[in-house]
Amino acid sequence: MDGAVDGVSGGTPVLASIEAYNEVPVFPTLYGQGLTLLLLTEVINQNRTT
Repeated sequence: MDGAVDGVSGGTPVLASIEAYNEVPVFPTLYGQGLTLLLLTEVINQNRTT
């Protein structure tokens, strides 16, 4: 476990079918890491105010 967020698509355009979406490669990306950090920041901030 190295802290990387797995299962993030490498970029997903609008595709013609569900099968096509299933073929989009998934791997750790900076985009996925950033979104996860934003989510965790929001959770921490929400917990401080309640």
